[in-house]
Amino acid sequence: MERIEGLWWLASHPARTNPGTLVLARDDRLVLHLEGELPILELDSTPQAQSPVHGQSHGGEAYTLLDWFSTEPLGRGSRASMEVHANSVLRGIHSPSDDEIQLELLQLNADGLKPWSSPRPTSPRDFVIDLPHGVLTIVTPTWPTLTAAGSYTNDTTTFRFQPSSPLTLAQVGQKVINPLRYYVTFATGARCPAMTTLVQPLHQGSSPSPMFEHIYVTEPPPPGRLNPLGILLPISGRAIDTPALIARWFNLYRDHAQALHLFFADTFRPHPYLETRYLLMVQTAELYHRVAHPPSPEAKQEAKRLRESVLDNASAADKRRLEGKLNNLHEPSLRLRLEELATRAAAIFPELNAKEIAGTAAATRNHLTHYNKPDNPTVVAGGHELFSLLVQLQATVTACLIQDLGIVDSDAKELLENTRLARYLRLFGSTQ
Repeated sequence: MERIEGLWWLASHPARTNPGTLVLARDDRLVLHLEGELPILELDSTPQAQSPVHGQSHGGEAYTLLDWFSTEPLGRGSRASMEVHANSVLRGIHSPSDDEIQLELLQLNADGLKPWSSPRPTSPRDFVIDLPHGVLTIVTPTWPTLTAAGSYTNDTTTFRFQPSSPLTLAQVGQKVINPLRYYVTFATGARCPAMTTLVQPLHQGSSPSPMFEHIYVTEPPPPGRLNPLGILLPISGRAIDTPALIARWFNLYRDHAQALHLFFADTFRPHPYLETRYLLMVQTAELYHRVAHPPSPEAKQEAKRLRESVLDNASAADKRRLEGKLNNLHEPSLRLRLEELATRAAAIFPELNAKEIAGTAAATRNHLTHYNKPDNPTVVAGGHELFSLLVQLQATVTACLIQDLGIVDSDAKELLENTRLARYLRLFGSTQ
């Protein structure tokens, strides 16, 4: 934990400084304790969410807090202190926003990956991965490795990214850092560990720009939730092309970012209410299916024909009521979407009964969202049955992700066999 004392101010109000201390615990939180308070922003100024907090330590080092927030209102003028929270901080630069920094090189150092790495390959080499916006390199010598005594050495894994054309820090966050953090999360079965990013800005003039740090903080994973899939680093004894695997993950994130955000929100930041977790996972599965299995041109054409046939034979009053309702005839029902995904997943998790999962999951979602009295109460899950259904949906989405990464089912079974999810599925994976 670091404590950085200095002066702090809003970038839009540089004349109003406040003494304060930035508490930086990379695996827990990032909180700025201010003496006094930040000023309220005038209506015609930059919105507060886009106006960074700048700071300078007593030693002269610059800081920028991006995407900060406070749980207290701004500018009351009567408060002796306030707290400012953020998920990341730039060290070594005052930046007006992450949209104005163009970078030449990015180095990410991820701590705490040693429980999930495979032993060092017999011929160490860097893994070079061609991405749409540049080249990502995993620096092999820094991978955590097992010693002969079974203990781990070197707790930091280094990734380097060289953009093929100038990108802003915000663009790199969206296209490189976020997908990589989610990859580490998915591969390890735990929330992504702390990451420090060293940024080399694009040269301005003849002299190189100084590097600065972009530090992310994450909540530490709770005990007992570390469940490696074994795909983060090369898998000993298996013919899996790690660079190709990571490249496919970036494509998967590009296509399924919204579904993955929901998936990780449930899996690694579980809400205390079971119904909320269940609804998040159903929505994850539905979103994933929409992108992975779009309607065929034939289905769209048939839906169009049917819609036109109905509207042509409807009265003017009925036509107004039906036009909007018939626009999505080409979309399959939630039950059919879930059944198709669960059928795929059963190749990896044979415990899954696709028809049963789809029918119960759709009926339960409709009951919770529309809160109508079900025609058949026995098909609506609750209590222990609802938890069982949640586990089966988690297994369904996980298996589909693994398949879409190009991992064959036999390898996927081995990867998932000893995970917490597989154990839960064996224990709770039946709604009967």
